[in-house]
Amino acid sequence: MKKKIMVIVIVVIIVIILFYFKSRKLNSLYAGNISDIEQVSIVSGGTGDIAVVRNAEDIERLVQYFGEYKLQPDYFYSDSKTGWSYGIKFEWENKQTFITCIDTNRVKVDNKVYKVKNGDSMENSLKELFDELSE
Repeated sequence: MKKKIMVIVIVVIIVIILFYFKSRKLNSLYAGNISDIEQVSIVSGGTGDIAVVRNAEDIERLVQYFGEYKLQPDYFYSDSKTGWSYGIKFEWENKQTFITCIDTNRVKVDNKVYKVKNGDSMENSLKELFDELSE
């Protein structure tokens, strides 16, 4: 009986660890179709300036680009600082998803914090894209 309980406890611990370390792509957090997105806005948290994209081809390119970032839930992040550097807002059918870059490789989506697990700094990517679109 003790062996069965030990095995069950070990299996539960393994499942919890695997769930914690599971990463998902950013685009999996958006449940709709890319073609439904009507507008993408990139906002500078420092200045409040906004760059807006409405062209369907550019929207698809942006969604695919940012969708490739792999995210891992950050359950232990303490929200000790306020503000954000850049945000990206996807809008469709009077709905929106706002992703804020709260530090170099950490984002907040719908009040959940995620670590970015691949690629360059998401903050730098958003800055470069914002600068390009603002010209």
